[in-house]
Amino acid sequence: MKDKLLDTFTDEIKAAKYFSIIIDSTPNISHCDQLTFVLRYVHKEQIVEKFMRFLNIKKFAEYL
Repeated sequence: MKDKLLDTFTDEIKAAKYFSIIIDSTPNISHCDQLTFVLRYVHKEQIVEKFMRFLNIKKFAEYL
Protein backbone atom coordinates (compact mmCIF):
# COMPACT_ATOMS: atom_id res chain seq x y z
CA MET A 1 0.00 0.00 0.00
CA LYS A 2 2.84 2.37 0.89
CA ASP A 3 4.45 1.87 -2.52
CA LYS A 4 1.15 2.45 -4.32
CA LEU A 5 0.57 5.71 -2.43
CA LEU A 6 4.11 6.91 -3.12
CA ASP A 7 3.66 6.11 -6.81
CA THR A 8 0.42 8.12 -6.85
CA PHE A 9 2.06 11.08 -5.10
CA THR A 10 5.04 10.90 -7.45
CA ASP A 11 2.80 10.93 -10.54
CA GLU A 12 0.80 13.88 -9.20
CA ILE A 13 3.95 15.84 -8.36
CA LYS A 14 5.47 15.17 -11.77
CA ALA A 15 2.30 16.54 -13.37
CA ALA A 16 2.17 19.57 -11.04
CA LYS A 17 3.40 22.92 -12.26
CA TYR A 18 4.36 23.94 -8.71
CA PHE A 19 5.46 21.94 -5.69
CA SER A 20 7.42 22.36 -2.48
CA ILE A 21 8.95 20.21 0.22
CA ILE A 22 8.34 21.39 3.78
CA ILE A 23 10.69 20.18 6.49
CA ASP A 24 10.09 21.26 10.07
CA SER A 25 11.33 20.22 13.48
CA THR A 26 8.75 19.29 16.11
CA PRO A 27 9.10 17.56 19.49
CA ASN A 28 7.24 14.33 20.14
CA ILE A 29 5.52 13.40 23.40
CA SER A 30 8.85 12.35 24.98
CA HIS A 31 10.40 15.73 24.01
CA CYS A 32 12.70 14.27 21.34
CA ASP A 33 12.94 16.43 18.24
CA GLN A 34 11.70 14.92 15.00
CA LEU A 35 11.79 16.20 11.45
CA THR A 36 8.42 16.37 9.73
CA PHE A 37 8.38 15.98 5.92
CA VAL A 38 5.38 17.33 4.00
CA LEU A 39 4.85 17.70 0.25
CA ARG A 40 2.75 20.59 -1.03
CA TYR A 41 1.71 20.80 -4.68
CA VAL A 42 -1.05 21.94 -7.01
CA HIS A 43 -3.24 19.15 -8.42
CA LYS A 44 -6.32 19.89 -10.53
CA GLU A 45 -6.25 23.53 -9.45
CA GLN A 46 -6.29 22.56 -5.77
CA ILE A 47 -3.46 22.92 -3.26
CA VAL A 48 -2.65 19.52 -1.78
CA GLU A 49 -0.51 18.76 1.27
CA LYS A 50 0.66 15.23 1.97
CA PHE A 51 2.41 14.20 5.15
CA MET A 52 5.25 11.86 4.26
CA ARG A 53 7.00 10.88 7.49
CA PHE A 54 8.62 11.72 10.79
CA LEU A 55 12.37 11.21 11.11
CA ASN A 56 14.31 11.30 14.36
CA ILE A 57 16.83 14.16 14.12
CA LYS A 58 19.64 12.00 15.56
CA LYS A 59 19.06 9.39 12.82
CA PHE A 60 18.86 12.15 10.20
CA ALA A 61 22.28 13.45 11.34
CA GLU A 62 23.75 9.99 10.62
CA TYR A 63 22.79 10.40 6.92
CA LEU A 64 24.81 13.63 6.66
